Amino acid sequence: MTAKTARSTNNLRCALAALAAALFLAACQKPLTVHTPTDRPPPRPAIRLPEPTPPAAPTPQQRAARQLTEQGRRLLAADRPDDAITVLERALSLDAENGRNYYFLGEAWLQKGNFDQAREFNRLAELHFRGDPEWLKSVARQRGRIAAGGR
Repeated sequence: MTAKTARSTNNLRCALAALAAALFLAACQKPLTVHTPTDRPPPRPAIRLPEPTPPAAPTPQQRAARQLTEQGRRLLAADRPDDAITVLERALSLDAENGRNYYFLGEAWLQKGNFDQAREFNRLAELHFRGDPEWLKSVARQRGRIAAGGR
């Protein structure tokens, strides 16, 4: 075998090895698919969210707290903030999640001229009324009266 023939054979082997490697790699690849409007995957079904659970009926303790809250509101309307504070604190001890207790305690302390206490109860009322735009408006008005010194 001559040097020229050996080189030719070697080049041919390299070319065949490169071709075999290319074919092997091409066979390992995932085929490229082009989606046309007719072969798109079907849409996913909509996710069904659970229905919100209706609020539970108030417990006897919550009903008693609501009655005390209403009594405290009436005492405030009658300009009796000291009595209102006593009643509203009892209501708060029965139902600490009722934002109205905090709001009316803020009103009572505002009537008494204790703006620090009024501010704190106003802040707590705001926390409990998140998600209730109507009560949040009342809380904001109360905050304005507190900031203005009760005027």
